[in-house]
Amino acid sequence: MKTIKQKINRAVIILIVLCTTALLNCSKDDSDGTSEDQTITFMVELIKITGVETQGDGNSALEVYGSITASLNFGTLSTEEILWNKAQEDYVSIEVADFPIASSKIFEVLESELSNVSINVNANLMEYDSNVNNADDPIGNESLTTLLSGLTQTTTYNLLLDETDNQEVQVTYSIARL
Repeated sequence: MKTIKQKINRAVIILIVLCTTALLNCSKDDSDGTSEDQTITFMVELIKITGVETQGDGNSALEVYGSITASLNFGTLSTEEILWNKAQEDYVSIEVADFPIASSKIFEVLESELSNVSINVNANLMEYDSNVNNADDPIGNESLTTLLSGLTQTTTYNLLLDETDNQEVQVTYSIARL
C-alpha cells in the first residue's frame, strides 16, 4: 500500500512541477531577449531673438528677415522643420532687447537609434536695408548640432550671429526630452 501511495505522491509532485513550469513560461515576457523599441520624443523650442548690437544700421533697430530651422539627423538622412521664416518684405524690427518667439517642433526617435541621432539648429538671418543704393547685410548663418544620446533634461542654447560690424543678434532655443 505504501508503494502505491508513494507512486501517487510522486505523480502529484511531478504534475505540480510541470504545471508550475508551464505557468511560469507563459507569464514571462519575450524569452528570446527581444523587447519592443520605445519611441522617445524631443521638442525644439525657439524662444527668442535678441538684438545685441543694432547701431550698424544707422538707427536703433535691425530689420531682420531669414529663417531658423531644426533638423533631425540620422546618418546621412535628415528631416528639416522650419521654426521661423520671414521674407524680406515681412521683416521684423529688433532693437537691443528680446524679441520673443513662440515656435516649436517635435521629433521622435527610436531608443535603439538614440546614440546615432542629433538635432541641428540653423539660423540664417539678413538685415533689410531700405536704401535702394545699399544691399541687404548678412547678419549671419550659424548652426549648432546637439547629440541626443546624453540629453536628459531641457537644455537652452544660444547662436550668436555677428557677420556684419555693429549688427549682432542672438538666437535662443531649447531642446527638451519629453
